[in-house]
Amino acid sequence: MADIKKLEQKRQEALDKANRMKKQIDKTLNGQKFVLGGMLMAIAEHEPDRIPQILADIDKYVTRKADISR
Repeated sequence: MADIKKLEQKRQEALDKANRMKKQIDKTLNGQKFVLGGMLMAIAEHEPDRIPQILADIDKYVTRKADISR
């Protein structure tokens, strides 16, 4: 019985570690997206001739309705 509890505890520790790692990865990815979004906005502001290409890319890559409405 003690072996089962040890295994369950190890399993839970592994799941906890995986969840912490996933949160860290998600945080990093969100930060990268934030920087890239700011970069695209700066490009549009400083190089207006590139706006049509940016809009075309938005149509191509942004597919979620909630994201499109933003």
